[in-house]
Amino acid sequence: ARHPRHWEQTRIEESQRLGIKVNDGIVNLRERLFQRREREFGLCDRIVVPSNVARQSFVEMGYGEKTEVVPTGVDADFFSPKREIPKRESVQPPVFRVCFVGRVEPAKGVGYLLEAWKRLALPRAELLLVGTALPEMEPLLKTYANCNVRLTGFLSPQEVAQCYRESSLFVHPSPNEGLARVLLEAMASGLPAVTTSMTGAEECMTDGKHGLIVPPHDADALADAILWCSRHPDEIQSMGRAARARIENEFTLDHYNQ
Repeated sequence: ARHPRHWEQTRIEESQRLGIKVNDGIVNLRERLFQRREREFGLCDRIVVPSNVARQSFVEMGYGEKTEVVPTGVDADFFSPKREIPKRESVQPPVFRVCFVGRVEPAKGVGYLLEAWKRLALPRAELLLVGTALPEMEPLLKTYANCNVRLTGFLSPQEVAQCYRESSLFVHPSPNEGLARVLLEAMASGLPAVTTSMTGAEECMTDGKHGLIVPPHDADALADAILWCSRHPDEIQSMGRAARARIENEFTLDHYNQ
């Protein structure tokens, strides 16, 4: 993850952008926790982070010399692609299902994703939000209720893995990550990803090969990337296969343990 103060700053900024009131009591509680964390950062010998995006955050806070990058790994047996089924003649094209996994909250960039999705209004398409929606998001989510958006709430790991397998594309619009584990999970599941340059994606993805990397805070760029994927089903299947291969070659749990 990024330095906690950077994470909190983004959380507050994104909440304000969406018109969501920031709870002052929670802010005060977090401040005490941040002070404790900073004492720990000062006392420790090393700070381990999963990406250069995260390391830069700690560099800016004065901890560059003791911060080390150790990319995380994922269970590539548990998160695996769906079995390939031979194509058959079909009257209707398959549903284009876009999957997001994580807390449904402002800091994860969900507001940008919802804006992009409503703007696109794709036919035979569904946006699947997998994860717990924070209470303050409920009014915003209601405004997108008629846009083929489905919330699952909390799911078991097995159910999350199945959601990856049943989706066409993974989207992670967060402006506020170190290296998102869900990104590795989706890639291991054979999904191409549309994500931002602030998720640690450049550590594990090549833009145009394993998915598409867009700027953070940009609903237009997000919409363009999702639209391109919806119009190029063969290309995104190839990206998904390349994403799975990248995980197998560099980002399994064995690689992390080494």
